[in-house]
Formats: sequence, C-alpha cells, structure tokens
Amino acid sequence: MPDIKDTYLYKPVDLYQDHISKTNPSWCPLPFAQMAVHNSGEFRSCIQARTCKKTKGILTDESGNTMRAETHSFDQVRNAPLLKQVRKSMMSGERHSMCVRCNNEDDAGMNSRRRNAVREYYEKYGYDYWKSQSTTMPDGTLVIDKAPVYEYDIRLGNLCNLKCRMCHPSESTQWYDEWFDTMFKGFKTDFTAVEMKKENGKVKLQDDIYTWYEQSNFFDNVDRDCKHLKKIYFSGGEPTLVENMYDMLQKFIESGQAKNMELEYNINLTNIPRRAIDLWHNFKSVQLGCSIDGVGKYNDYIRYPSKWSKINENIAWLDKNTGPNINMFNTFTWQILNATQVFDLVKWQIENNWTKFNRCGQSVFFSMHFLHSPNYYNVKALPRELKEHVQTKFEEFDSSFFRPWINSLPDNFAMKNQSYKFSQADWNHAQPWDNNKNELYIQFKRKMDSMLKFMWSEDLSDLFPEFVKMTRTQDRYRNQNFDDLYPEISTYIKKEGL
Repeated sequence: MPDIKDTYLYKPVDLYQDHISKTNPSWCPLPFAQMAVHNSGEFRSCIQARTCKKTKGILTDESGNTMRAETHSFDQVRNAPLLKQVRKSMMSGERHSMCVRCNNEDDAGMNSRRRNAVREYYEKYGYDYWKSQSTTMPDGTLVIDKAPVYEYDIRLGNLCNLKCRMCHPSESTQWYDEWFDTMFKGFKTDFTAVEMKKENGKVKLQDDIYTWYEQSNFFDNVDRDCKHLKKIYFSGGEPTLVENMYDMLQKFIESGQAKNMELEYNINLTNIPRRAIDLWHNFKSVQLGCSIDGVGKYNDYIRYPSKWSKINENIAWLDKNTGPNINMFNTFTWQILNATQVFDLVKWQIENNWTKFNRCGQSVFFSMHFLHSPNYYNVKALPRELKEHVQTKFEEFDSSFFRPWINSLPDNFAMKNQSYKFSQADWNHAQPWDNNKNELYIQFKRKMDSMLKFMWSEDLSDLFPEFVKMTRTQDRYRNQNFDDLYPEISTYIKKEGL
C-alpha cells in the first residue's frame, strides 16, 4: 500500500495542475466561472487584479460606464470587454497585464491565487481548461447559458471595527477620523475620488459608495443566478458586521442549497459571531481565514485597536466548540512591520498544537500573501542594510530553531490536526507533510526562500522615508511607539537621520 505522501503526489489533480503549469501557465478559471464585486461596489475581473495599475480589474461596459452592483446584471458583467480580452489572452497562452500579481507570485514560486484556483476548480467542481474552451468564443465571449458560475467573491463594503496600520478608509470605516485629521479631506479608491466631511465631530463620506450592499439589486441577481453556485468568499471591511450577509445565508438555508455550498471568510477574529456560527453549521463547509499578522504586542500595534489576548482566546474557543464543517486558517500578509515577526507566528502555532487551526491552509502554518499596497509597507521598500538584517534573521530561525525542531521530531511525526478524522470533515484531506517531517521542513523552507526572493527582487527603498513619515504620524495619533517594538529598524532610521 502506498503511504499518504505517495497518494498525495499521484492524485489526478496533481497531474492536471502540473500539465496546466507546463502547457498554459497563464490560464485561470476565475475569469470564466467566478463573479467578483469589490467593497466599493464595482464589479471586478478578479479582486487580485487591483494590483494592475492600468485597470485595477474594474469592469466597464461598451459605453465606458463602470459596472456596479446596483446597476448591472450578472449576465452583462460576465461579458464585459475587459473580461473578454483576458479570456482571449488566456486561451492563446498569453499573460495578460491584468494578472500582474499572480504573474509575480508565480515567478517567485508562491502559491498564487491562479495556481490555487486551477487546483480547486478541478478538484471540487470538475471544471478544467477544456471546459472553459467549450463555452468560450474565439474573441473571449462566454456562451452564458452553457457557462455556469461556481463562485462569488463578495467584498461587503468597508464597515470595520479596526484600523490596521497598512489599511485605508476605503477598507475600514474606523480610519475615517484619523485620515481626516492627519492626512486629507478625502481619498481615492482606485480611480474614484471620495470626499469626506465632519458633522457633529464625526467624519462621514459625502457620497457613500461603500453601502451598496444595502441595495436590493445585487441580491436579486444572486437569488436569480445562483443555481450552480458552490462557494462564496466574503470579505469587507469586516463581513460579520453586515446584516445583509446573514439574510443571504438564511435564504440559502431555506432553499436547501446551503448543504451543498462552501463559504470562506476573511475575518479579524476580534469577536466570535455566535449568530453566524449557528448559520454556518448548515453549510457544507466554512473556512475562516483569520487575519493574524503578528503575535502579542505586534498584533496590537499592527492591527489596532485589537487585543491579542482576545484573539488568542477566540481561536481556542472556535477550535473546540464548532462542528466538523467549520475550520480556520491564518491569512498572514508579509510586510515591513512583521518582516521578522513571522517566526513568532510559527512558534505560537507549534506551541498550541491546534486541532483545526491552519489544517486547510494552502501551505503549512499559514497562507501567506505579499503586501503590495501601500507600497511603502512592502518589504521591497526596506533599504539594503535592513534587508540583510531580515535575511540574517531568516537564516538564524532556520538554523537555531526550525531545523533543530524538525530533527527532534519522531520520523512519523503528525500534527494534532491530522488526527481530526478525514471522515468528519471534507476539508481535512491528506497533506504532503503528514507523517513526513522532512517534507514539513521542505515545505516551509521553500516558503522562506520565496519570501526572501520576493524581498530582493526589486529595490523600492526610495519609498522608505514615506514609511518613516507615516509611522510617526500614526504613532502620535494613536499614542503608540514604533521604536520600542522595532529597535533594529529604529536604530537605522536614527543613523540615517530620517
């Protein structure tokens, strides 16, 4: 009998993914079988496309009008000119400029959204490259009645209870007052200018484009066009604060569709929405992507005003008190403020040995994303001396902690979450590192190497003074102190007179 690792390596999905990577690495199922709406209400070709400076992935109709959740039907959106261009490029094996983020992450050896989607759509929905061919015209037009939508990516406005350092008023209502008081009297959300006003001591938006989810048109579209739907991804803001989300879930439960649907969230874990948990238990699978960018005082600094003690408590509660269809994973975003704190996250997970936490992540310990915006938080913006410091810390972690920890494990080492019986939860499938400590080391070492490769791939150090300026401004407003937490970076800043 083959062991778990052999079974994993030779599954059909692995062979398929390898084939696509070799024959047409530009292809992705999302422009063919997903709908995406941004938190400001615009339909997007793909949320990842925000990195594309030219279009931000925003869809417009033939007249140049922005396609919004309140104004356009799903059928109109699916054959938007930009989507047709992207599909045509993909079918011919060409990389489209809209896909710059996945292109860069693929080149860095990361698990890009495209790579993950190729695998997921084949494994879960039986949807592959050849099916996309059969429903797409040569010019990229979809034959709508033969091309089902399997997933929705819904960013429900910007209502949030945190104002994370790297965030923006377009992503969080909590940012309004601080932005208005310390920065500008408005902001841009991609290509749209938003003006702010202060009334009775509280900052509001002149034209609040982020409350689009209060309109019924979008949800009428959902009700009408969801018969093939298999998964919804929710983000925000903080999606658990939005009432319409609960109404949508209740409708899926009442229709009987919920038991065949997956939900995935990006949440901040500052509270456990018990009402949501009651609803979630009716769905086939619920993945909670938990935004955790640092441990202890680093969390409290980066993701202000959250408290690490409460987040840690909530993870423990969820790990023990939710049904087998609910699981959690860490969506870690790498940036200057946690450039070396990443290792605290790894040690914290090892020490706690959770039952569920991070079992379903796309890779071991956390699903990692590079921070691209604001660009002055990007690790590429570190000066050379500080990049060398980061690399040294990576090497020290490997040699003094991670490799010795791996060596200390028994040959058949299994993480606790492996024992969460496969029969209990569809998400708990075999992983390549199960009962194989060397594979566990290889997987994470590969991730560390790709992070360093990304950091060194471009010199954006001319942006570092802007990082210093913004950090000082936020410290004064929030009564926090960067120097206490980041002595190495602080010493460099003082030495350079920044």
